[in-house]
Amino acid sequence: MFGSYLPRTLVRVAGLAGVGSAGLVGWNLWGAPRRAVCEAVEIDTTNIPRPTRTVKGVAQDKQDFHVTLFQYQTCPFCSKVRAYMDYYGLGYDVVEVNPLFRSETKFSTYRKIPFVLYNDHKELRKRELVRCHLSRTNAFRFFRPHQK
Repeated sequence: MFGSYLPRTLVRVAGLAGVGSAGLVGWNLWGAPRRAVCEAVEIDTTNIPRPTRTVKGVAQDKQDFHVTLFQYQTCPFCSKVRAYMDYYGLGYDVVEVNPLFRSETKFSTYRKIPFVLYNDHKELRKRELVRCHLSRTNAFRFFRPHQK
């Protein structure tokens, strides 16, 4: 009796393993969420508005690039980008966008806030891309988190 039970159990376990691995392969090929590609969009910046304020960073003397943040003051996603740049001591300009008309973003085809202009000609559109792009450049080669 025990001899006939063992082969059926092995067949069931092997079948479940095969179904599980096929499901995993299918998930990786078709259903897995895609990672964001870390790339900036080149834009025409002839009509960029003036920044409303400038934030001085602790490591601004080592900074060889210019960052402009387009934001709403009360937006939690904008706050996350500001906190990220403040944590690493980056200096940046801030442009406050009017939430009703968004006239400050007329130069760009992208209308969502926040977005960042990197060196005044590359547009970083999502907050994950901001972190990704700034960490891939030489921005953080010398920067360490600011210790109070």
